[in-house]
Amino acid sequence: MRLRLLLFLVAPPFAASAAAPGLHPEEAYPDNIPPMVSPGPFTEFIKQVQEKLHQHGFDAGPINGDFGPKTQAALAQFQLSAVLPASGSLDERTLSELGIERAPQRSEGAASSSADNPYWRTLVDDAATIETGQRALRAAGYDAGPADGTLNARTVAAVKQAQKDRELEPTGELDRRTLAALGVDVERSAAAGGSAP
Repeated sequence: MRLRLLLFLVAPPFAASAAAPGLHPEEAYPDNIPPMVSPGPFTEFIKQVQEKLHQHGFDAGPINGDFGPKTQAALAQFQLSAVLPASGSLDERTLSELGIERAPQRSEGAASSSADNPYWRTLVDDAATIETGQRALRAAGYDAGPADGTLNARTVAAVKQAQKDRELEPTGELDRRTLAALGVDVERSAAAGGSAP
C-alpha cells in the first residue's frame, strides 16, 4: 500500500513534465528553411545575434545572418528566460542581455552608404517589376491593391508604410532599395519578367 501511495505522489510530476512542451520550442523549426530576405547590411549583425543565442543554449538555426522564424523563436525564448518581454525583436534591453552592442549610426557627414548610391535610389518603372513589388508587399502583409503593375494610390500607401516599417525614407516611391528591403531580387525580377519575388 505504501508503494502505491508513493508511486501516486511521485508519478504525476514526471508524467506532467513528459507531456508539457519543452523549454526550447524553436527546435521544432527545421534548419534548412530558405532565407526570408536577400542578404543585406544587417547580415553580420544577425550572425552575431545567432552566435550569442547558441552560446546561451538556444537553437537559432544555422549562423547565416537570416532573421527567420527559427532565430525569432530562439530570441523569444531567450527573452523569456531573461525575464524580458518576449517580443522576438532586437530591442536595446535584449541586445544588452545578449552582450551585443548595436553598431553606431553614421552621421550625415559620413561616407555615403549603399542606400545613398544612385543605383539603389533608381525608381522602378516597368510594369513587371512593379507587379512583383505589389506581390511582395501583399506577402509582407500590406494592402497594395491588385498586382497589376500600376502604381495606384493603394500601392503607394503600402510602399510608404513598408518603408516606414523598415526605417527607410517614406517617400511612397518604389525604388530598388525598397524592393530589396522587401526581399525582391530586382535584377532577377526584371530578367524573369516580374515573376521572381
